[in-house]
Amino acid sequence: MTTSAQSLNQLLAIANKAQNPKDKFLFVLVEHLGLEGEDARAQVISILLRLIGDVETDIDALPVDDTMKAHLRRYVSPLNGLKDLTQIHMDIHNAKNHFLKADHLVGLTNVHLALTGHIERPALSKDAKELAESFNGLRGEIVEADLPESLKRVLLKRVSQIASILEHYYAFGAKVLEDELEGLVGALVVSAPQNASKSGPLYKKLAKYVATGFRVLTAVDAGFAGAVSIAENASKLIEFVEENTGGES
Repeated sequence: MTTSAQSLNQLLAIANKAQNPKDKFLFVLVEHLGLEGEDARAQVISILLRLIGDVETDIDALPVDDTMKAHLRRYVSPLNGLKDLTQIHMDIHNAKNHFLKADHLVGLTNVHLALTGHIERPALSKDAKELAESFNGLRGEIVEADLPESLKRVLLKRVSQIASILEHYYAFGAKVLEDELEGLVGALVVSAPQNASKSGPLYKKLAKYVATGFRVLTAVDAGFAGAVSIAENASKLIEFVEENTGGES
């Protein structure tokens, strides 16, 4: 189990440890999270804003008096420059003189301790790292596959995103993982090859890993187990594996 404050602290600590003071704060996190594409920085900003919002929401939900809540909120206030985006594009040197000060990270640890035992979030099992490696292992096969270049780009982006989310689940969370899994399912179902296609084995692996991803998701957050979208996608996957790749694995 973890808390929103610990997740936010963990992400900021990555930037705090960056060696090159001239590196951009956002670039450091983009690289760490394994994000790609023109929207990579926007994704990091979205993650940071969500985590800060989660911490503030969790503080409000604590079973403590208003004085204690106000005290805990003060530990989050140094991040206001990230919330209003005025400091989001700083380099590491300037960030460490503002929101990345060591004292501010210690403050988040204090919030984490206050939340522990009251408002916690599940963490992925150790199997998630192995699954991330499985997804990453398909990148080369996708590049070499007999598929349209546009489809390769879609599959590569989805596979890379899912691997990054599994590796850094503390930053992304269950909803982002669900969205990416559903997106990959959609791509597989729409572009399913015929049995004789050379890409059949690749699609079979993708379907298998996606199904495992859904199991990981429902294991970490039981609330997703009853989601209609997941039930529908699971059925599509079963149909896909049986009808388009020559039966079960």
